[in-house]
Amino acid sequence: MTIQQLIAKLKAVRDDSDAVIERGLLKAGEKTRSRAVLLCPVKTGELRNSIKVQKTAPLTVSVGTNKEYAPYVEYGTGTAGDPEVPHTSKESWRWQDEQGNWHTSHGSPAQPFLRPAVREQEAYETVAEEIRRALDD
Repeated sequence: MTIQQLIAKLKAVRDDSDAVIERGLLKAGEKTRSRAVLLCPVKTGELRNSIKVQKTAPLTVSVGTNKEYAPYVEYGTGTAGDPEVPHTSKESWRWQDEQGNWHTSHGSPAQPFLRPAVREQEAYETVAEEIRRALDD
């Protein structure tokens, strides 16, 4: 039975069908979050600790982080970044630190942690299992 068929069956027999589906989505989100935490590169632990699961709308759950630098870690930067994602066309850039020392960067390689953590089929299966449990009650 497909996930759509399971949802239709659940809606036909239970008034709390959306709550059941959201419970499954949150469980799937938590599995994704756990994998993302394991895959996240750690310098200070701040990025890893910021990965959260949240309900963002009815029947919608997101897994992610509010750290503004997370996309630069996920996709990399400059010519060293993920070639599938548009990056700066600069070959390199220079900056001066607080001590007056000059540095040159060619970018940072991608260190994906969110995209590889997502397993769509597993998410469907997790939601389907939650629906089957509710139908068995």
